[in-house]
Amino acid sequence: RAAHAALFAGGESLLKVRLLQGVASRLVDGLTRAVTRTVGHIISRSLSRQPTEDYYCYYCKEEELYCSECAISEKQTAVIDNAASVYGAYYGDYYARAYSADLYETFLKEDY
Repeated sequence: RAAHAALFAGGESLLKVRLLQGVASRLVDGLTRAVTRTVGHIISRSLSRQPTEDYYCYYCKEEELYCSECAISEKQTAVIDNAASVYGAYYGDYYARAYSADLYETFLKEDY
């Protein structure tokens, strides 16, 4: 009974606040990481690839022409994708923790 009274004392539900904080924290954590990693790959590819690279790889697959250029392009793309993964993971994790902490503080201050 004392534990129940402590959880629901003063009209505010500590349990409700903790549940909201937990759900929001996990949601922000997952979305921030996923969006950061996905957008990082999209932007890095769109800013680094040239149309000629697609041309080279198309002709390599269809006509076996320009295969060395296509291979170079594929290697460069792999390096860029790796960098996007590393930085996306780092910043995704960083901002997921930062925004989750902000939500935690918000839920403690707000009246839910």
